[in-house]
Amino acid sequence: MSGPSARPGRATPRRTDADGAGTGTAAGAGPSDTRTKIVLAAERLFAERGIAAVPLRDIVTAAGQRNASAIQYHFGPRPDLVTAVFQYRMGQINERRLEHLAQVYASGRAADPRTLVEALVRPLVEAVGEPGCHYARFLAQLSASPNYRVSDSWQIASSLRAVREGLQRALDHLPAEVYAERWRMVTHLFIHTIADHEKDDSHPPRTEWATRLIDACVAVLTAPLEQPPPPRAPRTGDGEPRPEPVG
Repeated sequence: MSGPSARPGRATPRRTDADGAGTGTAAGAGPSDTRTKIVLAAERLFAERGIAAVPLRDIVTAAGQRNASAIQYHFGPRPDLVTAVFQYRMGQINERRLEHLAQVYASGRAADPRTLVEALVRPLVEAVGEPGCHYARFLAQLSASPNYRVSDSWQIASSLRAVREGLQRALDHLPAEVYAERWRMVTHLFIHTIADHEKDDSHPPRTEWATRLIDACVAVLTAPLEQPPPPRAPRTGDGEPRPEPVG
């Protein structure tokens, strides 16, 4: 996932934290300050009801705040609060993905789609294991929100972009439009599956369903084409396509 921003015609979130680690400091952070309490309350309510369906006053109440303008004071308008919720856990997830990717490249497995998918999926699976976490369900609601779009252009989501580009190189036999479609399928599949297990993780063990989820994502990405793409023209030394010989 990546940073949410309002669609054209809507207020856009401030990006003071979005180009760096931002507020992604969930690891070991307790809800001791007002901002964190509001973020955690918003994460839960957005996850349960949807991004646009939650009155801001409900978030203020759930966060135990008496000041009705607490959200406006600490975050600004709703899109900025959504951004803060996104960043709260994504900083740590992004770091773990980058660590996974570093191991993948160090071991020479960058051309293996499965290792790249593992780097994509497992850090989010680990994050949603924290008590009281509603983050995957929040991401699922965010991806379905008509008033927000998701982009991987922000630095805090740099690992998502790195995985996407790495998989595209590993699957360079796929036409660009086919790969783009499969990438969208995979992102929806892993976010919504993790969200389902986050809601009820009583069975099976997380390691088992996470492995099966990775199996499914790899299967989507590597499925054979019913009609293989036409052969590519050989390239000359200057990179220009060379016509195939005739006869």
